[in-house]
Amino acid sequence: MMTFARVLGVLSVVALIHLSSATCDCGYTVNTTSDSSFALFMYLFETDFVHMYDVTRWIGWRRQEYNVSFDLAHGTFGMAKKISNVIANPVNNHSAWSGETENGGDAGLQLWVRAGNHGNLISSAEMSAVDRDMLYGSYRVSMKMTGTAGTCGAFFWFHNNSQEIDLEMLSRQFNATHHPINLVIHTPLSASNNYDANGTPTFRPYSLPFDPTLDFHEYRFDVLPDRISFYADGNWLHDMTEGIPTQAGHIMLNHWSTGNPLWSGGPPNEDAVMTVRYVKAYFNSTIWDNRYARYRERCAPGTAARNLTCAVPLKGWEGYEPGRSYFFTQEDVVAIQVVSAVWAIYEAFRVAHKMSSDPVVPEFMQGLGDQ
Repeated sequence: MMTFARVLGVLSVVALIHLSSATCDCGYTVNTTSDSSFALFMYLFETDFVHMYDVTRWIGWRRQEYNVSFDLAHGTFGMAKKISNVIANPVNNHSAWSGETENGGDAGLQLWVRAGNHGNLISSAEMSAVDRDMLYGSYRVSMKMTGTAGTCGAFFWFHNNSQEIDLEMLSRQFNATHHPINLVIHTPLSASNNYDANGTPTFRPYSLPFDPTLDFHEYRFDVLPDRISFYADGNWLHDMTEGIPTQAGHIMLNHWSTGNPLWSGGPPNEDAVMTVRYVKAYFNSTIWDNRYARYRERCAPGTAARNLTCAVPLKGWEGYEPGRSYFFTQEDVVAIQVVSAVWAIYEAFRVAHKMSSDPVVPEFMQGLGDQ
């Protein structure tokens, strides 16, 4: 089973074969908070961690290993991000979506924070997407947070410390009746406040109507030119209209602790795990090239292909067996095989383009469209 694919919504970069289903030639549409409009994105990036069996072949992702001193980490302790704390735990049955797993426990990507500290560093975990040309898009993760107090679990988009979008949960804040998630945009204002967004207009705690430590839930943020919208399980939580990033970045996962009593707390008194089932991103690349010209020609208003778009399911798990969710890249087997075959050529092409001047986001692909 192919567990990762990044598919162009129009044509392959080598101009040989359509990589996506014909019905998606003009991209992927995502409803925003208004039913009278939609967001249109050319690219998709989907990773199914339930069936990820070989950690050395995580195409599109990179496990991180580095240390951060306590002063830079703004905590009592520093952090030691370790590759060994990012562990694949797939289901044993390759055709199943639940059941016995390789290491026991929940199936998916495990990000561990280890108990105690070692040399004043708390052993933590981090994964980063390789592609750094993401800006406007819809970004989603299915994860189960640890119930062990003293950690911070996050799914986020990152350009730098003053352009960052976070979904963060602090396990020390959980109790029988209160399970908050912190919706955060880091801006120049938060950077000037010792990188603390608390108290700024782009920091919003939201109390979830469920316990995120008991089961998997989907957390999502949509980045548009005029707002960032946050969701949980397909339900809208909050919009922010200030501090919207203007430069490209990438998506990341991490699970960490610094002992800071005002944030992560900890370190945890036992090893703590956050588990991720999938990450899905539907977005527009900030790299300007002739693919956009082809898109405009093929998918302009009034053309026959204009309606060849695929709507991203609002709740992609509905109608499936427990643990399963909809993946465009698992519905088109031929396309998946082609993606695998041309990957090396595709990456060489992208590296060459990233050596050029700063990309410009085409105005017509800035994320909004009219029905």
